[in-house]
Amino acid sequence: MKSITTLFLVALSMLAGGQEPDLFPDTRLNKPNSFNDGVVLAYVKGVRPVDAHPVSMALDDTIIVRVRNLDGWLIRRLQNRQITGEPVMSAKQRDNFLELMELKGKYTVQEFLRHYEDAAMHRASAASALAAATPAATPATPATPQALKVSDEWPVLTDKKVAGLRDGHNAYRALLEYTKQRLYLIFNSSHLHGIASDNPDAGEVSQHAAANPDDTLHEFAFRLRRLDKDREEWGKLYNSTHSTLDIRVNLGVDLAGQLFTLDSAVQPLADNKVQRVTLRLFSFAWLYSVLGGMFVLLVLFMQMGSSTDLLRDRDLNVRADGRAQFSLARIQLAFWLYLVVGAFLIIWLVTDRLDTLNTSILALLGISSATLLASKLANTFTLTDGQVPADPLRAARAGKSYESLKNSLGKRRTELEAEALRIARNPDRIDAAAYEDATRKLEYRIEQTESDLAYLKYSAGTRFFVDLLSENGRLSLHRMQIVVWTVVLGVVFVARVRHELVMPEFSDTLLGLMGLSSVTYVALKVPELKKTEAQAKANKATPPA
Repeated sequence: MKSITTLFLVALSMLAGGQEPDLFPDTRLNKPNSFNDGVVLAYVKGVRPVDAHPVSMALDDTIIVRVRNLDGWLIRRLQNRQITGEPVMSAKQRDNFLELMELKGKYTVQEFLRHYEDAAMHRASAASALAAATPAATPATPATPQALKVSDEWPVLTDKKVAGLRDGHNAYRALLEYTKQRLYLIFNSSHLHGIASDNPDAGEVSQHAAANPDDTLHEFAFRLRRLDKDREEWGKLYNSTHSTLDIRVNLGVDLAGQLFTLDSAVQPLADNKVQRVTLRLFSFAWLYSVLGGMFVLLVLFMQMGSSTDLLRDRDLNVRADGRAQFSLARIQLAFWLYLVVGAFLIIWLVTDRLDTLNTSILALLGISSATLLASKLANTFTLTDGQVPADPLRAARAGKSYESLKNSLGKRRTELEAEALRIARNPDRIDAAAYEDATRKLEYRIEQTESDLAYLKYSAGTRFFVDLLSENGRLSLHRMQIVVWTVVLGVVFVARVRHELVMPEFSDTLLGLMGLSSVTYVALKVPELKKTEAQAKANKATPPA
């Protein structure tokens, strides 16, 4: 009967607000000691912590971080002079509070102060009653500060001293609330200053903890999100080869310009699995899907670029194989468009953020678009008919095999050399000016034929780079400049996205350099266009008979 009554009382005490059984899933956490101070649990909001089950969380989850003896941690820092209490607590209030902690002995702060304050109230009541019973003619004696000593356990304190101790305690409570408002998350070595508690006024969560000042318990809620101020700290956590990460969960606080971290029992090697936390960074299945889609898009770009005029400059004369040459401006725009779209999709997939585009990305796309537009306008206003006159011989080469083109070009070169020899043997049949003009045109045609034969020997990939880096078959330094800087910034772009999962921000100097390279390219294109058009017109004219 006695045991049944005991069980009933225990159950009744739990229903009345005693320690909940899920506050400490591991029974070893029930015993207050220095190891169990600080962060003792972290779990996803809405999920009941269960022993022997590790916690898994992801972005946008709200996690509950359970902190044990936060006030004890703060008191120890005040006692060790690691925290001054500023700006909430003055030096005098701090000294009064520390003195209170020494004087209270085995009693709680509230019990200690209430003892003196109740005694003061009794004295005041007794004085009021005595004053009411004293005749009005009797002069009142001036009041003197009173001190109380009930037993050896209670030191002698004046009312003024008790008021100072109470003021120090109130200042400490304000400092504790100030500290709770400034708590932030720490994952491993990443201090996520931007993720503050959603409930900084969190009170103690169990009657057991509230009744024991040496074992208080608070639960703080934090919503996991990537903020711009924590970009570098999040970058430390991400690793492209791991979709999950075992993390140590801790809390930090900034007090008077100093960073402090609590002790934590939540770590990958914790004895109890419920104190182990895994952060889900992204899903490999979705990531591979996006990368596969980007690969397909790249193949389509290459296929359409080689088989259509999507990436070619149709205003210029065709190449030796009868195809329009690749346009540097179009390739640059396609390059940045591909990188930005791929990075946007990957960042959105991993971080679930859609606000990743920044002014640097818009500037890069703007510079590329402006370069293409300026190149098109240069063709329109420089060339007589808006495009270079077509070379009928080159245009007829489209779609023919290399051997066929090689044979036809060899035959053409033989004919041109024979024509040059005929003119050289009969200089007196035409005037000097016509002779010189005919000789120059034939030399240019022979040189062009040799250049076309050399060009046709290149592979498809080599022809692509020759088109990008050359003007009229000759390598151009200003074209090489814009290609090199585009590739360099592209490598930096990919590396930053891979390691930090954010769109990189380029400095104004780098963007200005890209713009200057584009302006140089367009400006130097004008004289090259005029020269190309003059040579094309000369090439169409027939030499004199």
